[in-house]
Amino acid sequence: PHLLASIIFNKYQMGMPLHRQEQVFQNLGFELSRTTMASWVIAAYEFLKPFMQKFKTHLINSAYLHADETPVQVLKVPGKKPTSKSYMWMMAASEFAKPVVYFEYHPNRSQESAAHLISNFKGYLHVDAYGGYNNLHKVTRVFCWAHARRKFEDALVSGAPPGKQLAQEFMDKIGALFSNERKFKEMSVEERKKQRELIQKPLLDEIKALLDQHVCQVPPKSKLGTALDYLREYWPGLVVFICDGNLSISNNHAERLIRPFVIGRKNWLFSSSVAGAEASAALYSLAITAKENGLDALQYLQVLFTELPILYKQRSTPENQQKLDEYLPWNWKPPVAQDSE
Repeated sequence: PHLLASIIFNKYQMGMPLHRQEQVFQNLGFELSRTTMASWVIAAYEFLKPFMQKFKTHLINSAYLHADETPVQVLKVPGKKPTSKSYMWMMAASEFAKPVVYFEYHPNRSQESAAHLISNFKGYLHVDAYGGYNNLHKVTRVFCWAHARRKFEDALVSGAPPGKQLAQEFMDKIGALFSNERKFKEMSVEERKKQRELIQKPLLDEIKALLDQHVCQVPPKSKLGTALDYLREYWPGLVVFICDGNLSISNNHAERLIRPFVIGRKNWLFSSSVAGAEASAALYSLAITAKENGLDALQYLQVLFTELPILYKQRSTPENQQKLDEYLPWNWKPPVAQDSE
């Protein structure tokens, strides 16, 4: 269990690909091939499947989700070229709730993949403006002010000079929105909602008035025109965050949580098979959620691979399921070391 935990920790938290771990073992005098380690990782994923389903169930049953997706190359996908793109999809709990992160591999970026990821979810979904989420039912989409701000930043940096003053004016007002949110971060949900209505809503009204004044006066294909059109089109979803203190002003929370996968991808470059990609999805979910909950991920993995097999062998009773829930990263408490007398 400790060896398996170490291999998984090194790859999915420390970003060390299996071929580098193979070299480390060789330097220590051990022959442990990357092929063997890859098969162990996939076996670990198969073992953890029932446990990982609890991550997804927990998120789907919540009222607030963040979601994002990023490309991944998988060499052996039926019906696809080795160089084609697949996608790693991610959803996470509200940034104001206990951290839970769940990755899911899909061979494409289709609406079907988005629907499969959040099947049966009913609530607020923080996403960017990607059209794959358009036809989700019983979902209220919350759009991202960081994406809107980047478009005005483009207009400020590389847009036509006549529009830069207006772009700066939008940047200043959007910057004020984010500055206020940083002040509200440690407040209770109720107080955050109250402060948003008191402070953020008038600022949003100013941005909307500025938008209405200029959206028809700026060339639509210019950098500034693109930024204004984005703001106009997605305005209803951009102002949703005002109505609930559990909501975020942006999807930066999801982008931060998907970053460890993106960084790791630069090291290991691709997955050989669909099974390998699915294993990576599950084990990134586990490692990142453990870290976000302040756990020592290596110690936590060691406990899982030591104690879960015992629970699995017991009969599936409500008591057994409750005990299994205690091992979820957002519930698990490390044993307290007792001082020897």
